[in-house]
Amino acid sequence: MTPRAEVANAFFRALPAWLVLCLCMYGTTADAQYIREDFDVTNGPVDKMQLSGNTLYMCGSFTQVGPVTGCGAPLDITTGAPEVGFPRVVGSILAVAPDGLGGWYIGGVFTAVGNAARSNIAHVLADHSVAPWNPNAVGSVRGLVVRGEVVYACGGFTNIGGQPRNGVAALNATTGLATAWSNPNANATARAIAFAGTALYVVGDFTSIGGQPRSYLAALDTATGLATSWNPNADGSIRTLLINGTTVYVGGNFLNIGGQPRTRIAALSRTTGLATTWKPGANNTVLAFAAKGTVLYAGGFFTTIGGQARNGIAELSTTTGLASGWNPNPNGAVWSLELTGTTVYAGGVFTNIGGAERVSIAALSDTTGLATAFESNAWNNTAGVPGVYALSLTGTKVFAGGDSENLGGKRRNHLAAIDVIAGKVTDWNPNPVGSIYTIAVDATTVFVGGSFGSIGGEACGNLAAVSRVDGLQGNWRFFVLEGQVYSLAVKGTTLFVGGNYHDLESCKHQPQSCTSYVAFGSGRPEITAADTASSSDGFDPFDVPSAPGEVTFLKVSGNTVYASGGFDFIGGQFRTRAAALNAFNAGASGWTPNPDGDIVELVASGGLQYVVGRFYNIGNQIRVGVGALDALTGAATTWDALSNGFVSGLAMNATGVLVGGAFTNIGGQPRNYIAALDPVTALALPWNPDANGNVSALVQYGNTVIAGGGFTTMRGLPRAHLAVIGTGTLGVPGGQAEHELALLQQNTPNPFTRSTSIRFTLSRPERVTLSVFDIAGREVRTLLRDDRREAGSHQVEFQPIGLPNGVYLYRLTLGDHVLAKKMLYLR
Repeated sequence: MTPRAEVANAFFRALPAWLVLCLCMYGTTADAQYIREDFDVTNGPVDKMQLSGNTLYMCGSFTQVGPVTGCGAPLDITTGAPEVGFPRVVGSILAVAPDGLGGWYIGGVFTAVGNAARSNIAHVLADHSVAPWNPNAVGSVRGLVVRGEVVYACGGFTNIGGQPRNGVAALNATTGLATAWSNPNANATARAIAFAGTALYVVGDFTSIGGQPRSYLAALDTATGLATSWNPNADGSIRTLLINGTTVYVGGNFLNIGGQPRTRIAALSRTTGLATTWKPGANNTVLAFAAKGTVLYAGGFFTTIGGQARNGIAELSTTTGLASGWNPNPNGAVWSLELTGTTVYAGGVFTNIGGAERVSIAALSDTTGLATAFESNAWNNTAGVPGVYALSLTGTKVFAGGDSENLGGKRRNHLAAIDVIAGKVTDWNPNPVGSIYTIAVDATTVFVGGSFGSIGGEACGNLAAVSRVDGLQGNWRFFVLEGQVYSLAVKGTTLFVGGNYHDLESCKHQPQSCTSYVAFGSGRPEITAADTASSSDGFDPFDVPSAPGEVTFLKVSGNTVYASGGFDFIGGQFRTRAAALNAFNAGASGWTPNPDGDIVELVASGGLQYVVGRFYNIGNQIRVGVGALDALTGAATTWDALSNGFVSGLAMNATGVLVGGAFTNIGGQPRNYIAALDPVTALALPWNPDANGNVSALVQYGNTVIAGGGFTTMRGLPRAHLAVIGTGTLGVPGGQAEHELALLQQNTPNPFTRSTSIRFTLSRPERVTLSVFDIAGREVRTLLRDDRREAGSHQVEFQPIGLPNGVYLYRLTLGDHVLAKKMLYLR
């Protein structure tokens, strides 16, 4: 052991056990940066966020918000909500079958289910655990049928259940091993299977199976695995089948089958294999069937079937083969179908069906063909529409599987609200038509700016005030002329509007059309302040001297409005790209940071202002993307995080400056797109969520930070564009920073020079002791000793008279419970 190590060991042996624990916690990060996995994500970047109470409002380039599910999940048959806790499958699910006990067998092309390695086939139990059952298919699994104690599988595999099996296999439902049933040995992929009597019917791409030449379909004896004499002999591949009584319905790419010309869809006798007289004919591939009574539902790539123009889905008479008037008219192919009661479930690759926006999965009325309230949109985090290729119904659940990364999405065009406690998107849906660049929130209203022509189903012009309750516009419509709105801020009943526009107009809603326009802001381009409480003419403007250049950022702090953008003159003064304006008379103060690019966010702390943005120089110092400014002058302090990229997200918690942006190194450490910086030294703290893409916005919420941006993973977990990350105190695991009986807050100010306030909150009356220790573990002050304090908030002042500079720890003791934090004394 080295002398340095011996000294260190002696040091820690001399410390009280509780202090060693605290010091160790300050050096660890795992518990303090957990990722909340039940929080919804989006299918596109999140640009701006604002938290109001327990509701997070956000805008960006997304069109859907929903949970992280992987490529398959059981869904509620009424609402479409995914079953919480189902293990994430990464890859593609192509087949699914219920196990009869609330669980599911799944097949496809994947390598893991939850934390369990599984090759293309798995069994998920009713409690969401992955069963030990592991047939380990070498190749794709495309069809599954459970029959007693045997699971039959088909696909493109060559080995499964520990045995060579080509295309078709029988597996023991308990062990996962291949049964003694001989190898049917299909010479190409088997795509679907179904049981009838003592035969397993198989369709696919093969021309030989069960020891016989069979073109694309066959019946296999369940005792021997050999092909029976049934042989319809198709001339093209078959993709799906359905057995209904004595009839076998098949769909695919054939033109002749069962001894008759039949175009891609046919009905065959189970006895003879001959085609019946039923002949709907389809002009493209048929992929899926579902049947009820005298009706057969068909899905596929076709645009005509049953003598009618039908896109992707049709209802056919099993007697005549003709299509009925039922016509959901999807804008893409239908790959899978299921029925329950009066509802037809359709999966495929589409974005609109049944007259509604539904992505890849929908529930349709079997009477009208219209989409029901069921909404469980699928999406991927890359370009293109994902597919839902497998559906299976049992009880109150429909299992949907495909190649999506998320199921259960709700349509939200560029604007959404999330209940932070539940972690789920709310019903609030203003549905703007166009782009949203900025939001501001007060007690009753969400103000929205951007480039859009309507919101809540009614016209407006790039600026709107919508209700926090129903997402609809109120009594006024606002129109931005010749430009766009980039920034909004609210102070009381005053709304500050920044952008690159020239004029604003308001119009009282009377009640469905605008009949009287009031112009305001004319001649005051780029920034306007307006009274939102005016009852006579909408907004009642007051004079804000012109900013001849776009205003991209506004922030209200106290009685000051901070503005940034492309201007050189504002508030009656020459100010380059940034200014502090009096909120009442709009005059510019002496705050002159003069950045060479835009400020994106600003947070005040003590006498400092931490700022981030797209600049290389600010406050007359070289600072890339982030800096700390004197609150009065705007001059840069010595605080320098040495970022190698621009910064756009900023938040503060008790001990750190949280930043997000386009950097990969900051505070002297490699940090990908998100980091925590020491507020005194600007060095990176150990907290390191490691995003894989740009972080555009940060919001502090309790012991967590909410990040929005262009990333798709956080700490290696799938978190597309939105993530909730634990912070604790950035060095103390979140669970250690508070107790169910008390909350110990970070002292303020910290660092401090003469005195500091220590605050704590009690949930019930307690006897407490509050002490201060130096880094060697010696008690240097006792501020409270076994004092009785009532429930509520308490504050104790600490003056370090006679103590040297350095790190100190303060400890709150309540019986057997100990809470501790660190503080820094600088004189």
